[in-house]
Amino acid sequence: MNKVGIYGGSFNPIHIGHLIVASIVYEKTNLDKIFFIPSYDPPHKDSLQVDFKNRYKMVNLAIRDDLRFEILDIEASLKQPNYSLFTMRYLQEKYDYDFYFIMGEDSFLEIEKWYNYKDFLLENKIVVVNRSLDGKSRIENKKEQLKFSKEIDLVQIPFIDISSSKIRSDLKINKNLVRYQVPSEVFNFILKEGLYGR
Repeated sequence: MNKVGIYGGSFNPIHIGHLIVASIVYEKTNLDKIFFIPSYDPPHKDSLQVDFKNRYKMVNLAIRDDLRFEILDIEASLKQPNYSLFTMRYLQEKYDYDFYFIMGEDSFLEIEKWYNYKDFLLENKIVVVNRSLDGKSRIENKKEQLKFSKEIDLVQIPFIDISSSKIRSDLKINKNLVRYQVPSEVFNFILKEGLYGR
């Protein structure tokens, strides 16, 4: 059975940090594929400055030449507001794959805030990406508290000081501040479509 990573997020916009995370997780966990799943209208986000259509296009531009990665638009067709639990259940019904949900250290440490988090952890294998110096011990401590979960693996990656929120802010000041923080195709798309105040 193929091992497939699920990498969800608003990707607003997708940046080099997202791609580094996906690449390292793919190699270190011996995955066969990673599905990028842009959120349609994330319940935990106050507002999205760019609609799903354009965020989807940016992710597609960023990964289309990498055969390890694939993009799915399923969140647009699921009932809103949608939660990761429902997305994973949908995928498990549709595909005969061994899925691994990829999430960041911060999200994992606040997993109790997720919708029906116990069911989510019982039903899904999790890969937690650790970026901070003290993250490993905090993640291990959290794993001890969540012994009921199905499977939780830890992948260490370099600290990458790039964020979508900072990119959105910097774009309003000077486009060249973010020129190399996003793939060139994404950078050109942002300028062409006048996204984020450009």
